[in-house]
Order: sequence, then structure tokens, then C-alpha cells
Amino acid sequence: MAVRAIARGGTWFGMACGMALLVAVAAQAGTGKQTAAPARDVAVIDPGRDDRLLAERLAAEGSPRSLALAAILSAGVLRGERNYWSGLLGWEPQAADFAASPIVDWRVAAETKSGMDPVANSLLAIIAARADDPPSRRDAAHRWANAEPANLAPVFYADADPEALLQAARTRHDFDAHLFDDVRWAADAIARHPVSRQANRSGHSGKPRDTRAVVAEVRAFFPVAQMTKRPDQQASALLDACRDRPPTDPPSRRSDCLALGRILRDRADLAWVQWIGVSILKAVETDPAAMAETTRIERRMLWQDRRFRHLFGPTLYEPRQLHRVLAEPTIHRDQDAVNFLLAEAHIPLDPPADWRPPR
Repeated sequence: MAVRAIARGGTWFGMACGMALLVAVAAQAGTGKQTAAPARDVAVIDPGRDDRLLAERLAAEGSPRSLALAAILSAGVLRGERNYWSGLLGWEPQAADFAASPIVDWRVAAETKSGMDPVANSLLAIIAARADDPPSRRDAAHRWANAEPANLAPVFYADADPEALLQAARTRHDFDAHLFDDVRWAADAIARHPVSRQANRSGHSGKPRDTRAVVAEVRAFFPVAQMTKRPDQQASALLDACRDRPPTDPPSRRSDCLALGRILRDRADLAWVQWIGVSILKAVETDPAAMAETTRIERRMLWQDRRFRHLFGPTLYEPRQLHRVLAEPTIHRDQDAVNFLLAEAHIPLDPPADWRPPR
């Protein structure tokens, strides 16, 4: 069931990033209903202009984080598309977009200044992945991994092969993709530079842009943007490396798979990565007590998914909801956010004893 959840891309909150993007786009577009074409004497609002202005102001700050985020924003608007993060929706920035000026200059400056800053290097890994630039991607992941020697996330996001991940799990015992660090920083950066929509030809000022919707787009984009494989492909590769192994495999293979599965299940800040951990453990665990614990965790996750969808629909975050989550300093993981929102709605985090997951 966990593998199917990852593959469908919509089950449970961790894979709701594609839907979160849809909500964010809808929030900027108004109701999302079709409307008549604007009158000829009124300028058509160009969201790309807002993004270019925001990118230019961020780049002027000169920090590696600001320069990297500026490059990401600008690359998304060069094609004139509103939903410029939409790798999950069938379109995404292309390598040529990141080679355009001034984006390439901002990117080089960010790489030069990034040092061992995990947030800056995770943003640069996003750019390198979308720019189809494996050497720069490896460099960014290497700097991030050196900065955090106990963190498995930079190895995972470097699309390391399963053998490398299994080996890394012997010495790296945490998984922190810094999702909430990245998004909180991006939210603060975007809020520093409010951009008003274009004035119309009659001279009336445009309404201020809803920065919360921009931040929701960033939240939707970051979790999978660093990857060159789809999440279900990553899960399948790891499962193939751990289950149905030949008898000639060394005994350490099973212990390595168990270690990796437990790190992903128990330590990952991203929910869809937790699902991969559950899938690995279900495939290789043989101890009855340990298997019962994995089943309990899976059941709890599925219960929370059902309750969350009942309350909030299929998305994890819409702009106003995300704003509340980011304002809560105790939230560092997807699981923390869901616990917070369910508890706020007075929903028990554990299912009743007689509840059975849907088939």
C-alpha cells in the first residue's frame, strides 16, 4: 500500500505537493473560473513581470541564498508560463532557461559564495537538477553533505544509486532535507520585497500580490525539485535493492536495508520519504515485534491521511494554512505540520482500535 501511495502521487499528505501547487496557482488566479477577456484599455496583468521584479530585488541582496532563489524564479518565467514549477503537472524550467542572462551570473555568484550553507546548496542542487548539470549538482550535494556528516538527505537528493545510499546509512543517521528551513527563509525573503501587480492604463495601481501564494508555490516545488528521478522511481530502485535478494548476498545487506528503512521512516522530514522507509521495512523486516511497529505506523499514517482529507481536502497546504504552519516554530517536519493541524481541529492522531485502513 505504501508503494502505491508513492506511485499515485496523491495519497497522503507528503505527495500532495502537486495539488498544493494547483491551490497556489488558483489563489493567484482568483476563483479559477473562466472570465471574459479584459477590455482593450486595461493592461493585461503579467505575473512574469512580478516574478522578474522579485528576482531582481532578491539578487541585489547578494547573498548566496537570495541569488539562488532569484535564479529559480527567473528561470520559471522565461517561457511565459504561470505554473512555472510544474514538473509534476507536465512542464518545468528547461536547461536553456538557466543558461540565460542574468540567471547564469546569479547562479555562478551563488555557487562561489555558498560555502557550507545547507539552504544555499539545496537551492543550487535544485538549479543544477533542472539545468541538467550533473557536475554542479554533485558539487552542491558534496558541500551540503560535508556540512552535515550525519545527514542522509544530501546523499539521497544527489540521486545516489541504492548501493551508495545503503552504505551511507551506516554512518549517517538523520534525514533532514531542511524543507521548513528553506521555505521559512524563502517566505521571509519574499516578504522583504512586496511586488504590486501592474497598474492599468487608466493609472490605477494594481493590488499587492499575495506573497502567501508565492510561498505556497515554493513549498510545492522544493520537496522533489532536487531530484532527477520521480519519487516512485526512487522508491522502486531502493525496494529492488532490498527485497527478494539472492542467497549469495552478504548478511550485511539485510541489516543495511533495515537501517536505511528505519532512518527514512523515523527521521525524514518529508512524508513521501517516510513512505519509502515503510515500504522497505515491510519488504525486509522479519522480527514480529518490529513488523508490528511498522504496521502500527503505517496504519496511523493512513488514518491521518483520511482525517486530513476529510477536513482539508486533498492538499497539505493552501496559502493561508501554510502561513499558520510556518508561524509555528515547533514544526520542522511534514509530520509535525499534520499533527499540528489535526490537533487544532481536535482530531485524535491515532485511529480507534476497531478502525481498518481502506483497501
